[in-house]
Amino acid sequence: MPRRWWSAAGSLSPIRYAARSDVGGIDSILLTHAEVAIALAGFASVAAVLRRPLSAIQRQRFFTILFSSLFQVFFSILPLWLAQLEVVGSALWRTASALQIVLMVPFGLFSVYLPLRTLGTQSFAIISLPITYITYGLVASVIGLLVANLLIPAAGFGYYYAALFAGMVTVFLVFADAVVIGDDKLS
Repeated sequence: MPRRWWSAAGSLSPIRYAARSDVGGIDSILLTHAEVAIALAGFASVAAVLRRPLSAIQRQRFFTILFSSLFQVFFSILPLWLAQLEVVGSALWRTASALQIVLMVPFGLFSVYLPLRTLGTQSFAIISLPITYITYGLVASVIGLLVANLLIPAAGFGYYYAALFAGMVTVFLVFADAVVIGDDKLS
């Protein structure tokens, strides 16, 4: 009988136990991705604190970066949770991809689109036009990779992580653009 993570004799955390037994050693990649997303959220928080008081546009940029980073953390840890529930093989990656697609829509709607609508024409100042186009392309590639992972017979970590990585690049570009755009361009 395998050792359980909650047993007194076992020294494995629930994530390490699940990752070691079912995810096949890629737990360190996923956990590092989550740590980078947390660091990016932390940097955005420090930048927001240093720029206080925040205008409505700056506040929206901060919340977009923060919630997108948290989204990255959740979907970095999701495969490890699914492995703990004994979802294995390509079913694990298909399930994780499907959940990410399903949750991207309300996430984008409530954390990005609806708040931007309240800003009106000011919303065009949130990120620069080239970064906007790159972001749209990256989001389209994330959706394409996740749909491909759902449809191909041998769904796996590669497409799932490529989608996660493209999402992280999107968050980084929005963060870098927010740091570069001066406050004088926001008025």
